[in-house]
Amino acid sequence: EHSGRCFYNDSIATTPESAICGLQSFDRPIVLLAGGYDKHVELQEFGQAIARRVKAVALLGQTGPTIQAAILAASTSQNSDPPAMHLAESFTKAFEWAVSQSTSGDIVLRSMKSFLVENGVVDDASYRQALAALPACAPAEHIRNAALQEFDLQVAAEKYAALYRAHV
Repeated sequence: EHSGRCFYNDSIATTPESAICGLQSFDRPIVLLAGGYDKHVELQEFGQAIARRVKAVALLGQTGPTIQAAILAASTSQNSDPPAMHLAESFTKAFEWAVSQSTSGDIVLRSMKSFLVENGVVDDASYRQALAALPACAPAEHIRNAALQEFDLQVAAEKYAALYRAHV
């Protein structure tokens, strides 16, 4: 947590379906970081979930424009305003923009980990370094336990299974 914002690294969300489940697990406003390498998967449902649940989204890489188009289409069909959107040229710029869009009480969520790409890879260490660069944030060695809250894999797996069963 930093300045009343909770930062989550949804490191098990490697598909649009698992990222949707991650979005559905929060009841507070979400600022999302998503996008990157195009693995040629369907992104319409992800765009719909973002349009319903997210207040702002920083989009990255090859899939950024595709996700943006899916969000705009979903917002139009839902007769709602789209979330604030930003097509970022790097993970660092996406993270900075996401933090600037968030306020106390918000969730800042990094999702679809396998799609996030900057110079080939954005790993968990890159996310922790971005958090450590925030003013007055905990030192990098404490981020894993303080500022960066990792999903408990067992709890997340149970949530995903329950949501999957609800959709089948």
